[in-house]
Order: sequence, then C-alpha cells, then structure tokens
Amino acid sequence: MDGYSIKSGDKVYDVYRGEGSVTSVGTSTITAAFSGVQIVYDLNGVVKKTGLRNLFWFNPAVVAPPKDASLWARRKAALASISELIV
Repeated sequence: MDGYSIKSGDKVYDVYRGEGSVTSVGTSTITAAFSGVQIVYDLNGVVKKTGLRNLFWFNPAVVAPPKDASLWARRKAALASISELIV
C-alpha cells in the first residue's frame, strides 16, 4: 500500500470503520479487522465490492472545499505542493 510493505499486525485506518489492524496479507489482498469485522481489500487499499479506496495508514486529512471553484483549485494546488515537499 502506497509503496510500503504490509504485514500482519500493522495498524490501518478505514474511512468508514476507523482504526483496525491487518490480520493477513496475500499475494493480491489485505485482510483487516475492525471491532471483530474482517474486510478484504486489494493491495492498494481498495474494497473489491465497491472499487473505492477505503484503507489508509492513518485517517486521511480532509479539508472542506469552498463553494468557489477557482479558490478550491488554488487550495488543492497549494496542498499538493506542500505534500511533495514533505515526502
């Protein structure tokens, strides 16, 4: 996931279920447990049933977008630039 190795016991975050931990890693899947519920993802953190990425290492930062599209485009560009500097 995101270029990092994944192993059983790793802490992860599902955007709908919150914090959990990896219970197994296969050649093409990750299984993680959240309050006793096991969910299977592909190696990119995507839920097979929906095709949406739900699994991350931590809760992804969310910024509420403004109504103005040009302001939102500028904010996204600024956030992307900052992200590239931190990596």
